Amino acid sequence: MINTLKDADKFLCLLAQEVNFKLLESLNEISVLFLGNDDCRLQAAYNFKRRQCNAEVLLDYLPKSLSRSHKKKELFLTDIDIYRPQAEFIFGLSERRGARTAVVSTHRLKGQNAGLFLSRLLKEALHELGHLFNLGHCQDKFCVMSLSLDIKDVDYKKTRFCRNCRKLLER
Repeated sequence: MINTLKDADKFLCLLAQEVNFKLLESLNEISVLFLGNDDCRLQAAYNFKRRQCNAEVLLDYLPKSLSRSHKKKELFLTDIDIYRPQAEFIFGLSERRGARTAVVSTHRLKGQNAGLFLSRLLKEALHELGHLFNLGHCQDKFCVMSLSLDIKDVDYKKTRFCRNCRKLLER
């Protein structure tokens, strides 16, 4: 599914169109990278019993194998299903609040059409980028920083940050 996004620059432009605030005004702060199914880092974190990739292990591998700018935030996209040990599946994960690396899986975001898929992907990408820019989960169910436990939660929230989260980001 991520092959429908031709390159990272186009995806960043889509992100910038969805939100209008200082975080994404400078696209130089963010890199979007695609992890193909044959990427050795995905294979190293793959759990054959679950047929999923452990996102916590994957995040450990990602920054170590890249020459990186210390200021860049990196968002990795993959088609592989991901999980955390305490969850059956997750849509995405960041290292920790304020860190530099996050991953989003498209596996469970697929929908009946490309527009629905893209909307879901944008929401989860913005959510993980929000964590990288020090935001926690939000209680506003419409906010993109609201926790999504299933696809209905993703569909319910908007492709935007609430007023409180936006204020925190603009500081």
